[in-house]
This record gives sequence, C-alpha cells and structure tokens, in this order.
Amino acid sequence: MSLKKILCIPDIQAPKHDETAVSTAVSIVKGEKPDILIHIGDLCALDSVATYAKTDWRSALETADSEIASANLILDRFDQVTPKKTKTIFLEGNHERRLLRWAVKFAVPLGSRFKGLNIEDQLYIEKRGYEFIRMENQPYNVGKIGFCHGWYANIHHAKATVEKGGQSLMYGHTHDAQSFTGMHLDSEQPRMAQSIGCLCKYNQAYLNGRPANWIHGVGIVYVDEKTGRFWPTFHPIIAGECVINGKVYNGS
Repeated sequence: MSLKKILCIPDIQAPKHDETAVSTAVSIVKGEKPDILIHIGDLCALDSVATYAKTDWRSALETADSEIASANLILDRFDQVTPKKTKTIFLEGNHERRLLRWAVKFAVPLGSRFKGLNIEDQLYIEKRGYEFIRMENQPYNVGKIGFCHGWYANIHHAKATVEKGGQSLMYGHTHDAQSFTGMHLDSEQPRMAQSIGCLCKYNQAYLNGRPANWIHGVGIVYVDEKTGRFWPTFHPIIAGECVINGKVYNGS
C-alpha cells in the first residue's frame, strides 16, 4: 500500500483569525510534512467588499488591501514550513469570491485599478506555486474523496453534502465538525462527508454575543494511490493544542 497524506486547512478569515489556532496549524504542517496541502477556502474575510458592506468603493478598497495583506502574511507562514515536495492547493471560498463580485460591480469607477483585482493575483497564488481551484470547478479529487470549500450551512450540512454532492467529500465553510455516511453500494469504501471546523475567532461581531458551535481544527486524509481508498480524520485544536498520533502540537 502506497499512501498519500493530505492535510486540509479550514476557514481562517484573516484578519479575523485566531492567532493561536493558526500558529498550531502552521506547526502541524511543519511536523506532519503532508504530500498534499489544501487550503480549503475563506482564507480572507473580505467583509469590506461583501454585498452587505455600506462603505464607498474607495474606503472598501483600502480596507480590502489591509485584509489581503493580513492573509498574505499568514500564507507566508505556511509556505515557510511546507516541504518543497508538497503539492499545494488553494480552493476558492465564498469570501474570496467577494472580491471578484465587488470589482465587477465597481469596474467603472475603479478604472485601471480593476486589472489585477482578483484573489489569485492578490494572494500571489501562481508565484507561490499553488494550484487554484475556483468554486465552480470544485471538488478537487484525490482517489475516491473530493475536497471543496462547502455548499451548505444548515444543521444537517454533512448529510446534504454527501447526498447532493454524489461522492465522498471533506470541506469547510460551516466552522463546525460534522460527519455523515450516505447510502452506498460500495462494499470497500463507504460514501461520507466530513467538515473540519475553522481557524477564525469564535467571537465574530455579527454573532452579537450569541454562542456558536464552531471548533478549531484541521483535517487529515490518507489515500491509497493504487485503490483510491481513503481514511479521513478531523483533529480538533483545543486551547491551542492538537494531538495527532500521540504528538502534541501547541501554537500558544
């Protein structure tokens, strides 16, 4: 059996990230040395260019620049510890898509500034050596499991994902950890979906103090290169600590 180790980094939403959780995730990448590293999407918050944003386009652009700068600093930290042999994937999330929608809306006043206002250029995706997967081209498949940012946010999102997605999937978007096994006829590999939490702060302003079922963590999947069979796990980060195969990673 020849196994590939895939490590998935969920929603960071810089600059609204949890610094300790991100630091722990960076140390996990350094220690686990994955064959494939997947940023699952929503690296950037980009609230300034969301459809509900009320600021004028000049102020929004200035704030977006600051948000993207924060995201780039975090990507730099991951890149510094990612082995050169590791294949790196960036899945576009709904927060990254905000920039494109906003830029198209304000294309006329932006003028020459419009060129390059896409998240691939802003995050130097090509220069970093990442493969960028747009939302409409997801999932990114390895063997019998696929990876996507996520499509649903209801209470039964894992069930909806595996049933409507039609295949096994690991995803982010919901900020919680949930697993569901769907109906299948494959005696060798059940069809399932697994969400893998987030790395953003729990106390987001839009929650207005309401409690959330969010959890910090990362996802790891082993895939047999010959058969495509896979073994997925969610690894929670609790108070800045994550335990993987008996090894403790602490970002605090």
